[in-house]
Amino acid sequence: MHGLKSSPIIDEYITLLRDKRQGESRVLMLRKLRRLRQPKIIALIDELAEDEDLKIEIGSWKRKKAGI
Repeated sequence: MHGLKSSPIIDEYITLLRDKRQGESRVLMLRKLRRLRQPKIIALIDELAEDEDLKIEIGSWKRKKAGI
């Protein structure tokens, strides 16, 4: 997670998370991003909450008013 603060790395993670060919293995990457409070990441998690492979994992998280 230490290296995830840089924009190019986050952008690559986002690309991989949106790639449905990666299947359920994306859950492992998703868990790392969960702790980041960046608006870009919060929006991505909201988007991926509808993904068949990820919605159970994301749905299991407790949501706070200010984000995830």
